[in-house]
Amino acid sequence: MRLVKTSASRSRAPLFLRVVTPLLRPRPVTRLHPAQRTTFILSTGRTGTVYLADLLNQLSGVLALHEPKPSRVLNAWTTAFLEGRISPDFMASALAVKRTKTLKNIGAKRLQLYVESNNFIAGFADAAEQVFEVPTIIHIVRDPRDFATSLTNRGDDAGLRGFFNRFVPYWAYMPNGVKKRELNALTRAAYRWTAINEYLSDYGRTHQNYHFFKFEEVFDKQNPAVLKQLLQAIGLSAEEVAGLDFAAQAKPKQPRFSLLDRPNDSTNKSKHQAMLPWRDWTDADRRALERICGPLMRRYGYGAEADWRGSVE
Repeated sequence: MRLVKTSASRSRAPLFLRVVTPLLRPRPVTRLHPAQRTTFILSTGRTGTVYLADLLNQLSGVLALHEPKPSRVLNAWTTAFLEGRISPDFMASALAVKRTKTLKNIGAKRLQLYVESNNFIAGFADAAEQVFEVPTIIHIVRDPRDFATSLTNRGDDAGLRGFFNRFVPYWAYMPNGVKKRELNALTRAAYRWTAINEYLSDYGRTHQNYHFFKFEEVFDKQNPAVLKQLLQAIGLSAEEVAGLDFAAQAKPKQPRFSLLDRPNDSTNKSKHQAMLPWRDWTDADRRALERICGPLMRRYGYGAEADWRGSVE
């Protein structure tokens, strides 16, 4: 059952979203054609998508972008959509407006494959079909316990990022009946994980352009078979996959960010260990995540360990 319960006839987006995306209204969109084939890699974030973009960009005729500007503002649209406050028509309009600007700035031509890996637009799978011609949707899921730990240690509850999550409308997902002051870093991550993965899994049940992968299998260094399957699902040929250098180190980049797009830590690495690995969590933290993520994480095959079950049951 879809989490989103919006009406296509909804005539106005929430005020905050109309301010950050001015002059936007639900309307038919002109399809964008950045390449012969377009693929979106969607997830909760913290799923290795920077590495995937760098890997794909080894090939000529392929442009792989990780969270291209403008993206961060679209996180608020994803959140509002998952909370049931925006219609699919508004989502398509927002994506068309922002990606028209992105592609104009890039100016790339004669591409065989355009790939965007972007957790900020995880709620745009349906909208992408209206804006792009038969896009491929890649859904990557990571163990929610590791995701919550990684997100927290990235600084999700500190500095400017923490301020946005606590006070800026629609920046952090909240289910109906839950108040922001009731959430901490762990429960906020758990609700985000559940909402995004539930939506994308529901999308995949009715769309043949959808492909599902588990983070732990994709990035298993001892067995690259699943990573190669993912790359072919994205749109690479077997020959192109065979020619990739999987051990190549990407050249350091110094990205430039606008105020809204600037992350708390542009290096994409944890600055400090604010949260320990889940095996060192308290029983209270384990039960909090299990309460929110339990049914879905078991559907994906997570949480069957004896020491986990013994502390949450």
